[in-house]
Amino acid sequence: MKWKISHPYNDFVEIEVEQYTQIVGLNQELKYYIWLLLNWYFGGKKYTENDLSLFDFEEPVIQSEEKILNRKEFKLITIERAEDLHEQLSFKKGTIAYEYLLQILNRVELSSHIEKLNDTLEQLSIEINKTAQVEVKDVLYKVDIVDFVKETVIKNHLIQLVECEGVVVSNELIDNERKFLILLAMLERILEESPDKYLLLIKNAEEYILKRNYQQIVERIIRDSDVYGNLFVLNFITIGGSITLLPHLVECINIIGDHIESLPELDFIYSRYRKHYPLSDVPSEEQFRESLSKICSFLLAKEIGEFSFSVEDKVTLKVLNQLFSYEPIEMNVESPIRLLSEYTLDD
Repeated sequence: MKWKISHPYNDFVEIEVEQYTQIVGLNQELKYYIWLLLNWYFGGKKYTENDLSLFDFEEPVIQSEEKILNRKEFKLITIERAEDLHEQLSFKKGTIAYEYLLQILNRVELSSHIEKLNDTLEQLSIEINKTAQVEVKDVLYKVDIVDFVKETVIKNHLIQLVECEGVVVSNELIDNERKFLILLAMLERILEESPDKYLLLIKNAEEYILKRNYQQIVERIIRDSDVYGNLFVLNFITIGGSITLLPHLVECINIIGDHIESLPELDFIYSRYRKHYPLSDVPSEEQFRESLSKICSFLLAKEIGEFSFSVEDKVTLKVLNQLFSYEPIEMNVESPIRLLSEYTLDD
């Protein structure tokens, strides 16, 4: 499905969205705008006059299939930096850990325990007031209690405790991979029982998680998005970062370059690639997918900076840009084709 996002200078920015969506490309400004507005919109931001002046003093909207999405359509979870992982493990209202514990407390029979605590507090206040209350003319000054409720139990009377190999350690000492996996485990438990829809926004995760660990986390997130119909994920990929090219996910890879395109179906794009490949010795589909994963972020861009590619990847970049009817970069095409003709791709 397509989401149309209000834009200050264009009517809308359109991206293809499903339950696991990847955002790639070199247009950092436009990627940041999409990220920001998603956070504003579903995060419940109260717009200032300066904010609205960008949109001719009309509130920005996000549409899906011509229907304006409610700003409360999703419960929003944002992971932009390592500090966000730490915060989501805290018991601050709105975090994954808070929602998780609240769900547990709703399920466990606590009413009798909380009632006993409140009875004890009531007796305590009576004893205190026997000595502490002050009466002046017709005014009586004394203390009262604040009843225990589940929310205050989480906020004021529970703390995080992390054990590693039987030793209690500080939360800060847990690596980011483990923090992310703990959060996902909590989120899975929430999704099993909650009727609410959740939107997980992830940005540049490979900057604070090792690449090999990042791949394991992405595999789990994809599995969760397949299993739980109420989980939607938008993953904003680092430039040159790891892109997942599973067949059912390819059409929700959005390339944010000089303009925006989503990739076609993998079989279709490979068949067109084979047809337009400049040599008879065409790469296999597996070789094509490997090359596509390397160059995908650099499609639809006039300049690719200091990044370097193999000859094969340069040809893939050139051919796919042509398929998008886009002529982006000055590149000596004769040289790659000549070099390719001198050896097979297997070599």
